Order: sequence, then structure tokens, then C-alpha cells
Amino acid sequence: MWSAPVYVLRYGFCVLVMCLALGGAFASLAADPPAQSVPPKPNDPATQAATPGPQIDRMEPTAVARGNGVTFTGQNFPTKDNITIYFNNELKGQASWVSEDKKTFIFAVPSNVNLGTYTVRIDIKQGDNPVPFAIKLPEDARLTIYSEAGNIPPKISSISPLISYPEKKVYGFDIFGEGFSPKGPPTDNGLLIENQEIRDICWGAGCDENKLRAIVSEDGRQLTVKGLSTNQDGIMNVRLRVGDRYSPPFPLTLSRVGRSTPMFYSLLIVAALFGIIFVLTRKGIGVSEIAGKRFGILTSLFLDPETDTYSLSRFQFFLWTAVAILAYLYLMLSRSLVQGKLEFVDVPEGLPAIILISASTTVLALGVNNSKGPKGAGEIHPSLADFISVGGMVVPERFQFFVWTLLGAIVFLFLVMLNDPRTISDLPKVPSGFLELMGISSLGYLGGKLARKPGPVIDEISPKISSLELTIRGRVLSQDAGFQIGNDQIGNDTLIADNIEGGKPKISEPDTQTSEPNMAKVLVLTIKNPKPEWLQGNNRLTIINPDGQKATWAYTFPLTIDSADVQNVNGQLTITVKGKNFGQDSQVTLQTEDGKPWPGDQPKATFTAPDTWVINTSPAQSGIVTITNPDKKSVSTPFKVSV
Repeated sequence: MWSAPVYVLRYGFCVLVMCLALGGAFASLAADPPAQSVPPKPNDPATQAATPGPQIDRMEPTAVARGNGVTFTGQNFPTKDNITIYFNNELKGQASWVSEDKKTFIFAVPSNVNLGTYTVRIDIKQGDNPVPFAIKLPEDARLTIYSEAGNIPPKISSISPLISYPEKKVYGFDIFGEGFSPKGPPTDNGLLIENQEIRDICWGAGCDENKLRAIVSEDGRQLTVKGLSTNQDGIMNVRLRVGDRYSPPFPLTLSRVGRSTPMFYSLLIVAALFGIIFVLTRKGIGVSEIAGKRFGILTSLFLDPETDTYSLSRFQFFLWTAVAILAYLYLMLSRSLVQGKLEFVDVPEGLPAIILISASTTVLALGVNNSKGPKGAGEIHPSLADFISVGGMVVPERFQFFVWTLLGAIVFLFLVMLNDPRTISDLPKVPSGFLELMGISSLGYLGGKLARKPGPVIDEISPKISSLELTIRGRVLSQDAGFQIGNDQIGNDTLIADNIEGGKPKISEPDTQTSEPNMAKVLVLTIKNPKPEWLQGNNRLTIINPDGQKATWAYTFPLTIDSADVQNVNGQLTITVKGKNFGQDSQVTLQTEDGKPWPGDQPKATFTAPDTWVINTSPAQSGIVTITNPDKKSVSTPFKVSV
């Protein structure tokens, strides 16, 4: 243990050191008081240099739709009013929001910004310095603006109609796909045809209907184009531009002609073909004349010259030939003028078989007629009833053949014309079942001609007035036939023996071309007690063979003029001509005495029964009056005018 003196010494030494230290400190404060702290000045460059500046580390997203925001992340950002954004050095606005920690700000992309990719520039104005400065951005700070439809490239999936008709010389169509801009400015979208962008399009619903216009649907999946006028036609490539993106090309056909043009041209060409046939055959065939009635060349094509009736086999052949030509022309013109495909189109399967059946039926029918004899001629002049009848009788096989021919042609042509010229690619295939039916129908028609007996055909009737003797010339005229004059029956009853001399007509020349018995080419019918009206004017004789087939022909007696009385009243002539076998259908003409046309007014002739014509005319001079019956038989007599 320490002794008391040592402890005291040590304690006193410590106190002395502490006193000396405190005294030195007070002396220093008295000589040099401490400096006061001064706050830094705001505009002091030294202070600014010491303060950290704004910095952008990241921009996201790098692709955004209009109206959405772009977020910039960094540090030391000023207030939003001091942040200005530029796209490609073009002012677009100021920041929309700045976070409290100054590390984030957002810029809302304006809705009127054009689509595309931009280089972004950010200008910052810091403190009281009025001059903003551009802040450095990351090297990949390029912003892509896409439409409200989404960040997808434009694509055309279909166009309707794929082939567009010109309506009033302009086109319209709908483009379907994705990535179209529905709400932006007109520069968002662009329509390109053959890589040439059309510049004068009005985009939106408020455009003039007389101008080229385009409307994009709300979902950006449909673009409607109307009023497109272009000098180009045919198959073309269409593309869409949305911003600076382009869709792949899509084919569109702009038709050269309208919807009805292929049909119109087809009918016109068929008519021209028949016109050429008419010109070529006009002299060779000429006009047919049957019992005083003239028939044109077109009618003559369907006439059977053997019977002067319409031929069903000819009708089938010409009908299917015309239908095949018309359908083929429609297909060819549709594909070339509308679809823009210049090609030699093929004939559809089954159509050649129908033409073969028709041609074969026509040829075989002629062979049957030559070997067996003709069908009954029926009425004097041909009629549509000839297609389903034989000698005035409707027969089932002809009816069936006619119906299926007509129905098949109508259905085939209907199916062809029902096809839109924009989409037709081939003619309808003729089903094998229909071909079989046509073949069976043709066989039934030919079988009926083979099984049925030949019928009567009258070429001429020569009457004699003594009693009533009618010399009938033709073919397959049965001696056992019944007869009818007008509506009066002469045969098939008990009056035959009393009315017909000998009970039957006489065969003057037999018909050796048929195997049927009692057939004649020249038959003489003598009626002992004829009615008075049977001996004058125009009458119709019908011969009805035992199988019911018939033929009708007209006969007239020779014209005779008994007198021609003339009255001259002040230069107006009234000529009264009397005779026999006139009729109200006769034609009256006047000539001068030397046979020249009558110089005066057109004669006015009035028929007065029986057998009297009263003619009024001028001038008052002598001449010749001629009366001509419908059978072209005529009689003339001179008349004298007293001066």
C-alpha cells in the first residue's frame, strides 16, 4: 500500500496538469473566437458543381400505343414542368408525373402522334437557369409508337369481294386482317396497289361519298375502301401501310367489266353466229313456204322436210348445241374479262356426251324415216304441238323426250348463269345419272318411231267440181282412211258407202316405200253428194289413217271471173267483180292496160258474199283487175271505162 505522503503527491500532480490545460484553452478562445457557419448560395457555380445532376438510366417500354405512358427511371429529376420531351427533335410535350424521390417520371404519348419509330430527346431546365439542356439517354432510347389495335405488324388475311366489279367506273371492297390503325390521323394508314401508295384517300366516316374514301373498323381488323378509280385492271397486289410498317402483298382482281357483261357478250356472240349461219344459208335454204304460208330460215332449221312438221330430234340437237356454246362463252369471258385469266378453258365432263346423244338421235331418226316411212304430218302448217305429237296424236315417248330435253337444257344453263363471273372456274359437271336418263329417253324416242306405223303426208290436192273429186298426192296415204272436210266427218261411219264413190278412195299410185298394205302416193277421193260449201272457196281436207295419224291440207277450186261492171262517178271508179271461188282472204290488185302499177289511190276492195268484190279507186281509166287466193292461184280480167 501506498504511504500517505506518496498518495498526496500523486493526486496533487494530476490536479495541477488539469488546471494548466483548462487555462490554455481559455486563453486560445480569448485570442481568436470561432468562425460562424454561412449557408450556400443557390446560384453559386461552385455549389452547383458540387450538387449531383439529373440522370436517366432506363426508358421503358420501348414500344407503346398512343395515349399510354413511357416511364423514365434515374435520379435527381426536377419538377414535371421542367422536363420536355422531343420525338425526332419535334416537341411533343412535358412530363406528366415525377415521383417524390425524383427518380422516376412518366410521359403520356399524345393521341395525335404519327405511328413510327422515333429518336427521343429529353430537355431539363434546372434551378433558375433559363436555358434547358439535353440529358444523355441510353443508346437504345428509340421509341416505337404503334396504333390502338396493338403492337402487331399489319397483315391482310382476305379481301371481299376478291374480284371487284366497277360500279360507275369505280371500285369498292373490304380488306380484312389485323394491325390497322382505327383512331389516328389520316397519315397512319396507307393503301398501296402494285407498290404505289394512293395519296388522295379521305380517311374516316365524314368523307364525300363521291370521292375515294376508306374507313377502319374500331377493332382495327377491317378496312372498307369505296370509290377507287384507276386505269389499271386485272390481278394486282394490294398492301397496307400502318405507320412505317407494311403488310405482305395480297392479290386483288379489278374486273374490266361489270357483272352482266359476260352474259351480254355471250348472247351477242351466239346471235352473231346464228347471223353468220343465216347469211351462209340464206340462198341455199331460203324461205320455206307451206300451203301459201312463208316460214323464215330459223324456223326452217327445225322443219322436217318430209312432213313439213317440227322435228323433235333437230330441236334437241340445236338446243343443246346452243346451250353448250352459250355456257362455254360465259365461262371463257368471265375468266378473261372479270377474273383476268387468259386461258383456253376446258369443256366440262359430260357435256360432249350430251351432244353425242343429240347428234346420234338426229342421225338415227333420219335413218328410221328413210327405211320405215315418215310420221303423220298432222295440220297443214307446223306448230309446237309437233314436238310431242305424231300425225295429230300425242305420244308418250315424244312427250318424255321433249320434257327431259327442255328440262336438262334449262337446268344446265341455270346452274351456269347462277355462278358469279368472279368465282366461276368450270362449267357444271353433267351427272352420269342424267346422261343415262337422256340415253334411255333417246332410245325410247327412236323405239317409238320404229314400232309405230308411218303416217300420211299430203303434198297437194287437186279438186274437180264434177260431184267432188279430190286427187290427193303425198306419202303413206291409206285407202282405209277416214276423211274430214272442215268439221264434217266423211268416214268411219255408215255414211261412207253413200258419200264415197265405190265405198273407198282409189289408189292411183301405190306407195312402195312402206311395207304397210293399201298405202298410196296418189289417192283419188270421189264424194258423190258434196255439200255446196265443199265446192267453193278454201277448204281443209284431213286424212286419218287407221292408226289415228292424220294429215291436213287445203284445197281450192279454180278461180273464175264472170263479170266486171264499172261505174264512173265524177272520176271515182266503182268496179264490181263477180265470179266463183273467191274468198274474203283473197287479194285484189289493179294495173294499167299495159301492165304497169295502178297510178291512182290505193284501191279499196270490199268482199261481199257470195263471190263478189267491190273495188273503189281513182283515176277514171281502163285497166286490169287481178284476184289472188291464199294458195297463190289467181285470175285476171280487163275492165273498160267510158269517157
